[in-house]
Order: sequence, then structure tokens, then C-alpha cells
Amino acid sequence: RGVRGDIVPPVAGASTPDAPTWQNAALERAMAGMLGVAQLGIQHGLLSWREPWLLGWRQGLPGAQLSGLLAMLDQARRMRPGEAAERFWVGQEEEFDRAATLLVQGLSGYLLAERLALTLWRVDPQAVPERGLREARFMLFGPPPGTGAKDGGLCGRVLGILEEFIWQSATEQQLA
Repeated sequence: RGVRGDIVPPVAGASTPDAPTWQNAALERAMAGMLGVAQLGIQHGLLSWREPWLLGWRQGLPGAQLSGLLAMLDQARRMRPGEAAERFWVGQEEEFDRAATLLVQGLSGYLLAERLALTLWRVDPQAVPERGLREARFMLFGPPPGTGAKDGGLCGRVLGILEEFIWQSATEQQLA
């Protein structure tokens, strides 16, 4: 299986899987970057495609978050935004682009650090300190689930904007 540009099957009212409905440079950059992160993880034996729309991952890695983010990006690209959703996007696009770029860069470094830790573990378990990996996960994804904290790190910022955009787009489609 290769890296696919159409991660999830289209939902009702969305476009066909062949091409995004809404062309937006920031969304396209984010999707390309996240697919690149997935490919990096696959090349280093940390991730795999379990299904065309679902990543598999080594224990301890944030694979569920990565799969969810890919699905949200794909869905946002398939939306037909109305006026309110486009206004929302215009106000958030710069922040989204900045956060998504930082997330892609951070995830790339994080996955490489996880691979290095895995490689060196038998020789020197402290070569890549767990504390550094934990801090990177916190910056990227916020605190672990179940802590009650609301901060979702860079991933949470990106997902928050995508969720609101998708919600507004879907609401406008239903009202139309």
C-alpha cells in the first residue's frame, strides 16, 4: 500500500475521492506535509497503513492522533464551504498554516527521535532520554488523555480550526 491522497471515504454531500472540492493552498500544504510525516514513519518502521484510511503504529506512538488529523484534513478539503465557513477560514487561515507547518516539522523530528531511541535502546537505553520524547509529545499533542487538561498542543490547535470549519460548512450545507 502506498501513501494515498484520499484518506477517508467521502461522506454524504462531499466530493468524490478523486479530487478535493475546495481548493485551498493552506489545506493542501498541510495534507502534503502530513502525508510526508506518515511516509517518514513508514520508512522508519514506526507506522504502516492498516487500511487505506487508517494508520497502524508502534505502541506508544500517537498514531490515533495522526490518523484522525489526516481524516480531518481530507474531510476539510472535500467540503463545500458557504459564506460563513469561508469567513471563518479567512480569519483562521494564517494561524492554521503556521500551526500546521510547525506540527509537520515537529512530528518529523519527533518520529526520527523515536526511531533513534528504538535503535539505540539495546546499546544504551538512555541515549535518547524518555524525558525529551515526553516533552516533544506534550508540545505536539498536549498532556496525555485522562488528565483533564484542555491543551491539545499544536495538533489541538490545528484540529480546533479544522473542526470549526467543517462544522460551519456542514451546517450551511444542511440549511441550503
